[in-house]
Amino acid sequence: MRVLTPAWSGAKLRLHDVAAAMMLEWRLFWRRRRLRAPVVLAALPVLLAILVAMLKTIDFGWLDPVLPRGVDIVPLFFVGFVRVLLVVLPLLLGAGLVAREVETGTLSYLLVRPLSRGSLLLGKALGAWLICSILLGVSWIGAALLLLAADGFDSAGATLLQIPSYLLTLVVGAFAYGALFTLVGLISRRPGLIGIFLAFGWESAIPFLPGLIRNFTVRFHLAALAPDTGLPLVALGTLAVPSIPTALLWLSGGSCLALAASILVFAHRDYP
Repeated sequence: MRVLTPAWSGAKLRLHDVAAAMMLEWRLFWRRRRLRAPVVLAALPVLLAILVAMLKTIDFGWLDPVLPRGVDIVPLFFVGFVRVLLVVLPLLLGAGLVAREVETGTLSYLLVRPLSRGSLLLGKALGAWLICSILLGVSWIGAALLLLAADGFDSAGATLLQIPSYLLTLVVGAFAYGALFTLVGLISRRPGLIGIFLAFGWESAIPFLPGLIRNFTVRFHLAALAPDTGLPLVALGTLAVPSIPTALLWLSGGSCLALAASILVFAHRDYP
């Protein structure tokens, strides 16, 4: 049995419908226990930061030579965010954006709502991006402040001023990865495997290659948005950094193309 496609469905977008679908995705996220895994993942860096802060505040003399200052650990945490959490959270939220509804049988109820398929998908994608950005932002700020507080915010002025740049990088990266994995989830029967390949294969190796091909990775462009932490660029997975306008153009253009393709696929597919 196939769900009949209403006459108003399709790729047409309406702003108020997109906003309604976005809020729907927000409410559904917190009602599904199996989606709490992103919350647990986002909490792990904070727990690790608490452990490091405890080690720094407890007087272990033998740790003094090997435990860096908080201002030196914060950039390392950020590299971990970019290479792991910034990829995994959008993968979890984006790849299953429609598949979860099909699996639970709720897609048929969503499709009979008085909003176009394009508005439904775009709203759900933006809702997932909002959720992902909040989880990443809260996790990053919490971890960074804990690490800096362990040293009494000694020499932390420059790092604190860079926090908005860190957050911008995470938010833009979440949008780009979310758009990419939304498309993967719609065109592939095994979005998890393809997502893992893209996240830890393509995104890890291609930024090192010369020529145009590295422009087709998210991490290459995110390196331009990240603040200058003094770390070698190889830590972010790239040997060269594009200009900020060029990076934003590639990230925004690629994300919009991925979302447009996702909307077209979703609007013209029949779901059982």
